[in-house]
Amino acid sequence: MTRRKFPRYQLNVPLEILSVDYQPTVIRAQTHDISTGGVRCLAEQSIAVGTIVDYRITLSANQPAVVIQCKGIVLRSGPSETAEFPHELVFTMRTYHFAPPQAGREVGTVSALPAVNIRQATA
Repeated sequence: MTRRKFPRYQLNVPLEILSVDYQPTVIRAQTHDISTGGVRCLAEQSIAVGTIVDYRITLSANQPAVVIQCKGIVLRSGPSETAEFPHELVFTMRTYHFAPPQAGREVGTVSALPAVNIRQATA
């Protein structure tokens, strides 16, 4: 049995891939699960293993939405079982930071944010 370095949590929120090997792009995706070390998502397009990606995770239940900007490397790439997002990608979360709110909006405090339904992944 393989032991994971970081526990994974199921979380289905919007994710956008903003660059692939430093080339700007926009690829829509949806997270499947997330951990401190990385994210698994379902995406519109495939990306080769080893590719450097910049991506943005949006916790949209919050107002204003909380946005996390990340950089990582694609570890796995393969088909998914959905038509909307036909590719499954797994990439690291090498660096991340919380993006500033949109102009004219204030950042809410952590205690004021609504709960997001996160479950620890079992597989």
